[in-house]
Amino acid sequence: MAKKVAQSNILLDEQMDKVKCWEIYQCNKKECPAYKSRNLRCWLFPGTHCRDSIQGKFIDKIEMCLDCEVFRKNLDISSMRNTCEVFNVQLKDYKQIVEDRDKELENIGIELAIGLSEVFEALKMISSGDPLVRIPETSNIELISKLKHLVNLTAQNIEEIVELSHEFAIGLAEHFDVLHRVSKADLNSRISDNSQNELLKALGKVTNQTIDSVSIEINERRKVEEELRQSENKYRALIENLPQKIFLKDRNSVYISCNKNYARDLGINLQEIAGKTDYDFFPKELADKYRVDDKRIMESGKTEEIEEQYIQDGKEGYVKTVKIPVKDEEGNIIGVQGIFWDITGRKKAEEALRASEEKYRVVFETTGTAIIIVEDDIISMVNTEFEKLSGYFKEEIEGRKRWTEFIVKEDLERLKEYYRLYKIDTDSVPDTYEFRACDRYGNIKDIFMRIAMIPNTKKLVVSLLDITEHKQAEEDLRISFKEKEILLREVHHRTKNNLQVILSLLDLQSLTIRDKKMLGGIKDIQNRIRSIALVHEKLYQSKDLSNVNLKNYIKEVTNALIKSYEGSKHRISLILDIDYIFISLDTITTCGLIVNELVSNSLKYAFPNNRKGKIKIAIHATDGDKMELQISDDGIGLPEGLDFRNTKSLGLNLVRWLAEDQLGGEVGLKGKKGTDFLIKFKETSKT
Repeated sequence: MAKKVAQSNILLDEQMDKVKCWEIYQCNKKECPAYKSRNLRCWLFPGTHCRDSIQGKFIDKIEMCLDCEVFRKNLDISSMRNTCEVFNVQLKDYKQIVEDRDKELENIGIELAIGLSEVFEALKMISSGDPLVRIPETSNIELISKLKHLVNLTAQNIEEIVELSHEFAIGLAEHFDVLHRVSKADLNSRISDNSQNELLKALGKVTNQTIDSVSIEINERRKVEEELRQSENKYRALIENLPQKIFLKDRNSVYISCNKNYARDLGINLQEIAGKTDYDFFPKELADKYRVDDKRIMESGKTEEIEEQYIQDGKEGYVKTVKIPVKDEEGNIIGVQGIFWDITGRKKAEEALRASEEKYRVVFETTGTAIIIVEDDIISMVNTEFEKLSGYFKEEIEGRKRWTEFIVKEDLERLKEYYRLYKIDTDSVPDTYEFRACDRYGNIKDIFMRIAMIPNTKKLVVSLLDITEHKQAEEDLRISFKEKEILLREVHHRTKNNLQVILSLLDLQSLTIRDKKMLGGIKDIQNRIRSIALVHEKLYQSKDLSNVNLKNYIKEVTNALIKSYEGSKHRISLILDIDYIFISLDTITTCGLIVNELVSNSLKYAFPNNRKGKIKIAIHATDGDKMELQISDDGIGLPEGLDFRNTKSLGLNLVRWLAEDQLGGEVGLKGKKGTDFLIKFKETSKT
């Protein structure tokens, strides 16, 4: 209707002095019904966009419209009539809504009264002890429906609680019965595991665990009590069988008890000691002293050790007493316990030990070498010689300095490692070392040290000898030896050169000689000289000027011989079987001459008419410093009937003379095929 009124009056409104709400408020809400219709009576439209919110019908927004400028300016008779008509229609609608709501409220009130009546009746029955009551939960009112459901749920829960209470009553009765039996020392009683209730099951489990714990604790306590009883018996047996005398007094120095040894010394039975005092057994002056000692110990609360001298049967003796204050559980002193024993033997041993220590102190001081005793890296004792060696006084060293303070830095780590290993195992490292030490004034000294562990202690006794002068003498001797070595090498070099000169002179002389026999003699002489020269060459080249490698030497001598005889190199095979031996100058020179003579004979006579063959040289060490030299060939052999000991041959006579006179050995000829000389000799300078 408002829409029709608006359309009929739209032309009239435009002709009058009216205002537009969308212009005044500048809202420009295109979706607003007033804006869309361009009608100035905006209050008649429901759903207008006024003041940043969507408004309802006119009856809903009448208060806001009465205060609105647009309403006042645009209201005229025509619009007033339209407004009244719209307001009348909307008012009728509201009246109908109110009447419908009243009827609905009346119906709700009746249903609410009936529902509440059912609820109160059910609650009354539940409170009277009937948890089985139930009421229908259907209702048009949601609140009543939920309330009925809550009542039924409460009744159900109360029913379950009643059932549980019965089960709890039975379960708790079983618990009380079991606990009662446990209290009567029946530790085997346990709660059964038949309940379906988790709480009762858990309670039963906890109760059974508690009974188990109590049972274990009681059994352990019984065991401890039994062990304590046995321990007390053992302690009593120990006290009774100890060689020491033991007694117990109260705060007034009155005896409470003692062991058998003390009772035996007093000449009484064990039971007679109780209630007695020292005045009952000892002279007054001695009893007074004992009482003063007891009083002092109980007042101070400290244990005391007392050594006393006595004379028995004209002999001097000693006794040691330890008195201990006895306290109760609260720490109050209630008496004194005494233990004493005869220490006469120990005193005599101490006197003997002191006398022995004095003797060892004399030896320690007069041994002539510096000696220190080391304990836990600290030097605990030194003698006078060490004072001289270090430059320090005893008072500055003993108990103050570590042994490492005297070692030079370069030797320190090595000696530390030796020291560590020696403390672990005395056989793992040497017990003698050489090192360098530094004295008080910075002087570096060469020291020879010997170390030993003192038996049954962790102490080390270290003997130190200054070998600085000795080391210097060794160095001087080494330098002198080096100089002599250089000189000796020069002698060998010059000797070899001189022999080479002689060989060259013989070569020159050979050029003027036409006699073949004489030329052969000169060649033999050259070979002999060459073997001697080779010895000097080897010594000149060797690091060891006193010994030569025998195998290398023989190999060079024989190779030179084969080269000196034309045609021999390709016809004659040389076999060497020589041990790796170094022998002295005298021995190797003689061996070289023997090899030279016998190999030369084989090359000259054993293989005539360019015959091929073998020459074998074997040299072996047989037993200690004994040696065997064997030279053989597979040639034609010596002439039949020739005795090599009685021959005019210079070479064979020279071999026999060298082997027997120079080497002190023996020469033998063996075998029938070829020649086979065996020479046995002794090397007295072999290394």
